[in-house]
Amino acid sequence: MSKKKSVHRGVAMSVEDNAKLLHQQLLRGQFQAVAEQAKAVLKSHPDAFVIWNLQGLAYLRLGRFDLARKAFIKTNQINPDYPFSYNNLGIVLLNSGKPEEAQKAFATAVSLKPDYIEAHLNNGIVLQATGRLDAAIQSYEAALALKPDLAQAHNNMGNALRQMGRVKEAEESYRRAISLKPDFAESLYNLGRALQDQGKYSEALGVLEKALSVRPDLPEAHNDIGTILCEQQDFAGSIKAFQKAIALRPDFFVAHNNLGNVLFENGEFEAAVSACQKALAINPDYAMAYSNLGIIHETCGRLDEARAAFRKALAIKPDFAKVHRDLSRIFKYAPNDPQGAVIEGLLQGEGRSNEDSCFLHYALAKICEDCGDFKGALEHYDAGGALRQELFGYRFEQDEALFAGIRAAAPGLRQMALQPDAGTSGVTPVFILGMPRSGTTLVEQILSSHSLVTGADELLEVSQLGGRISAGKEPVTEEALRAFREGYLNAIAKLAEGNLYVTDKMPQNFLHIGLICASLPEARIIHVKRNASATCWSNFKTFFLSNALGYSYSLDTVVRYYKLYEALMDFWQESFGERILDLDYEALTIDPEAATRALVAYVGLDWESACLSPHLNRRVARTASNQQVRKEIYKGSSEEWRKFEPFLGGVFDALGTDG
Repeated sequence: MSKKKSVHRGVAMSVEDNAKLLHQQLLRGQFQAVAEQAKAVLKSHPDAFVIWNLQGLAYLRLGRFDLARKAFIKTNQINPDYPFSYNNLGIVLLNSGKPEEAQKAFATAVSLKPDYIEAHLNNGIVLQATGRLDAAIQSYEAALALKPDLAQAHNNMGNALRQMGRVKEAEESYRRAISLKPDFAESLYNLGRALQDQGKYSEALGVLEKALSVRPDLPEAHNDIGTILCEQQDFAGSIKAFQKAIALRPDFFVAHNNLGNVLFENGEFEAAVSACQKALAINPDYAMAYSNLGIIHETCGRLDEARAAFRKALAIKPDFAKVHRDLSRIFKYAPNDPQGAVIEGLLQGEGRSNEDSCFLHYALAKICEDCGDFKGALEHYDAGGALRQELFGYRFEQDEALFAGIRAAAPGLRQMALQPDAGTSGVTPVFILGMPRSGTTLVEQILSSHSLVTGADELLEVSQLGGRISAGKEPVTEEALRAFREGYLNAIAKLAEGNLYVTDKMPQNFLHIGLICASLPEARIIHVKRNASATCWSNFKTFFLSNALGYSYSLDTVVRYYKLYEALMDFWQESFGERILDLDYEALTIDPEAATRALVAYVGLDWESACLSPHLNRRVARTASNQQVRKEIYKGSSEEWRKFEPFLGGVFDALGTDG
């Protein structure tokens, strides 16, 4: 039985019928066929603007933007009042890197058809991409006025609001989008980022994981989870998240760089360098990776490599304010160095964030100080510090309330203190504490030079696990103390590297001496005290990475805070004096051997001469003092503040004779 052949019966299809057929083929994804058939139809109907538009859509789907652009322009020439081709032309122009022309096309589409929802959305997207955020929001509002339940418009509105820094409003927009479309992976991801912006890390983590349950192949979500886990010090989980992002998108240079960050935080310095270098192999113009390389090299004492990396970052991004500050820390400036003029120019420019201004002021302060302009340096330290306190929303009353809560909780801690036989962990914690910049890093380098001691740097566990107990915000019970003890000892056991002693040199553990004495009866506590004026000055001029030291950015508040600290240490001496070794920093620098022998004996260690050469300790210190501790112990550092004394207005007089 023969098959019937299809025959052409001589009846030409109309333009309308051709348009319907081509449209159906577009919906089926037959883009190449549509392009070819449209070309055939246009030979006999060259003014069929609908066919030109369909041909343009086919070329657009095929990624052949030049041909698509020509087709849409032809459509507009034939029918200047056809809004759809203007919208389509705008999409082509946007994909071709011509946002200004694209915006004009979308605006024309909207003017021809005010109820054209897609054109309103596209107009908002291009306005947002070109920084016209208020106008972008108006476009999204126009789309939502036409269709209030349009999840995409709510999502886009959130993006614009977040870009403007209106993060709480952005969060609300994302939540509206998700309420309309619960499996909207893009909006779930964006909500996670908005929560992350607000420091709501646990909630953000849950939302990002939900986004991945909808779309597991979203590398950006894995990347953000890695960032959050790093912030929470879950370095192992963070590393896995970044590695997953990279596995999904091997050229995801941001994730490579972020992996470098967490490897650095985890103490894997050479692996961190390798990760940053991979990011740069993918994107040689990625200034952030050079910035991070500089930090890693600086921390490891490779200052020439650090300076070279910072300079490369600035060559790519001359207004990279943070890198200007980072470079200033490890470079000695001569008078009239051109870098000063560059930074001054950036400070005088417009559109600069307070955070960037803060970085630039600290960089200029260092340049002025190097060049002997101590009055100018003080002015920039003042200006930068004021911005820093504003960014933190710091109020001295918060610290006053904290110290009062600690004093009020102390009797309960004494009453509920665990007995010396509370349990053995095999690892003895050694707390090195006091005011920041008092010499705690040097003391840790000394002790960690001993073969039985591991230096763990500044750990957050005491405040994270027991801060609320110390401050009287949670009741003091035996159960709570034992839980803190177990959590802390488990944490340091993982860091011990087989040694019997682990140092924790978080300076502000001085706030938690009551908790430490009550829950860790075997702990050693070393209180490092330095000249009060030198300590306060060093706190004031240092740009701390932590946001918990808001007091330090004003000479007035740093002096007031020091007096709170001094009074609290007197309070601890009355209750736990027999548990605390007071170590005088100046005495240590004058007679290192005598002070070091007393220190080693207090901890309960046999003498090892390596403790007299902390500058030879190959351990990496990751604090503001990391360069100083690479030098031999030297005298005189506590007198450096006196260069500024003529300009301080007697602010340290309130510190008494120790100043």
